[in-house]
Amino acid sequence: MENNYDHLTICIGYKNVFGDELTQEELIAIISKYPLSLWLDLFAKIEGFLLVKRDDIPDVQEYLAQAFFLPEILSKIKSEANDPEVYFTLGQLNLLRKLAIAYGTSGTETELKIADICSVLLGAQDFHNDYDELPNGAQDFDSFCKFIIRNGYLNNPVNFITLLHRAYQMNILQAKNVTFRADKSFDDFFIENMRMPVAEAIALNFALSSPFLQAKELLMGQTTIFDPVDFFSKIDLSKEKIDSLTESFSIDLAEVKLQIIEELKPENLGDMPIGYDVSIFRKKPLIRLPDGKLVCGNLDCFFQKATQNLVWMPKARVTDLSKQEDTTLAKDLTSYRGQLFESYMRYLFKEMESKNERMSFAYIPAEDTNDNEEVGDSILIQDDKLILVEAKSRQFNESFKNSGDWVNDGQFIKELIEKSTEQIDKAVKKIRSGQVAKFPVDSAQIKKVYPVVVIYESFPVGFKMQRLIRQKVKELGHLTDPIFAPLEIIYVGDLEYIMNGYDSVTFAELLEQKHSGDPHASETSFHNFSTLYLSSNGVISNGWERSQLDKFSEEVTRPNLRFKDIPNK
Repeated sequence: MENNYDHLTICIGYKNVFGDELTQEELIAIISKYPLSLWLDLFAKIEGFLLVKRDDIPDVQEYLAQAFFLPEILSKIKSEANDPEVYFTLGQLNLLRKLAIAYGTSGTETELKIADICSVLLGAQDFHNDYDELPNGAQDFDSFCKFIIRNGYLNNPVNFITLLHRAYQMNILQAKNVTFRADKSFDDFFIENMRMPVAEAIALNFALSSPFLQAKELLMGQTTIFDPVDFFSKIDLSKEKIDSLTESFSIDLAEVKLQIIEELKPENLGDMPIGYDVSIFRKKPLIRLPDGKLVCGNLDCFFQKATQNLVWMPKARVTDLSKQEDTTLAKDLTSYRGQLFESYMRYLFKEMESKNERMSFAYIPAEDTNDNEEVGDSILIQDDKLILVEAKSRQFNESFKNSGDWVNDGQFIKELIEKSTEQIDKAVKKIRSGQVAKFPVDSAQIKKVYPVVVIYESFPVGFKMQRLIRQKVKELGHLTDPIFAPLEIIYVGDLEYIMNGYDSVTFAELLEQKHSGDPHASETSFHNFSTLYLSSNGVISNGWERSQLDKFSEEVTRPNLRFKDIPNK
């Protein structure tokens, strides 16, 4: 049976085009010809095109290739190509930006030559591919899974508007339902340390993102290097707030350069996971140049910090804490974010229920059970089908993301698989045994249960990763009853995506179709399946995503991005 869902592609490198690799010395020599700020500006813009979908550019790879590759090189590639080509990857860019920081100059050159851009992009991809050669053969299943995990984390496209809307929904609207500390709200804690309320910070983060989401006409030239005070000069904003915001995102060039030089000490670039390891940019994704201007070190890290990791922004500014107090604060923030995520899940499922009466939503609080324990984080019911949802806001550590080592990483097995499936197993047993007095339907009518773990941070589950996870579930002895469909691990963004067609097809109906006989459909990610299913079945968008954008604009950006009055001349 043909696999219509998962397809591997490998990016073209210098060797594919010229037959020989660009040596490490030659690569560094080209980078050293130009100021590092020019390289970082370029890489931030390319990354923005790769990360954020643009309706006016149907083929981003081809568009960027036309901009940065010499015509004769493109002609040579196309004459030998059988499939659509991939020229740019985030791993390639991460490797290059580190080399630029380590070896770029502080000179006065203002324009990068296309021939040099072409050479460094192709050359860097060879070193990235050398480290990450695709495993072959059934005996390499473990290596293949590691390959899929680290590439899935690295090359995950984002919907930035959805990230912003989710940050608003969770940290402002759902915050009304969740307690941070008995003596202090999270908004008060945020104001105390960031000098602004959460809503204003989200709006400013949105404004701060605009340099990195360039129109295609501005691809060339220095357009993402900016002075933060000048950047916010038209907005009614104190310098104290500007400094508080930008300092939470930025690291001085001298500091990051020392760290990267230490990382690059081994002689062969192809022996190190340079392109995967973004830990150096995770907390501080913007780089402050000696003149005070900012340039982006990693756009995905910036997006995540500006939205999903917003809750952690004030922690870095809290001082004079003992080790115990610091640990307590970290636990409080982790618990708070977990509760916000569960509350947001319930909001999404209530939205689903309002859009399609074929499916109903239920939440069974602890007080409605015999043993005073919650029954899943959310429950969805349609006819004789039940979806039991566990929401997991846990984010994995950087070493797991850049190695993909699921075997030796305790978090992966414990948090994502064992704990979740144990909770689902226990909840379903309670429902079927009648221990939930206020269950909305007769439990005996339930014929199929779809166990679902919804995750806050996208995790790669395509390319047979589902098979690996389900094997682990079986080894743990969970979800063995025939009533269970195979476990699904679903990124929250994919639930937001299906909202656009929810009046036509429900969550339960999508899961039923996914497991209706095609093993490729069952094993692929929910994202891949739902995208293909909705498009091939002609499901028309109901505009939910657009309505969220309008709501974000009306309730966040307009009230908080107040422009100064400019006197008439």
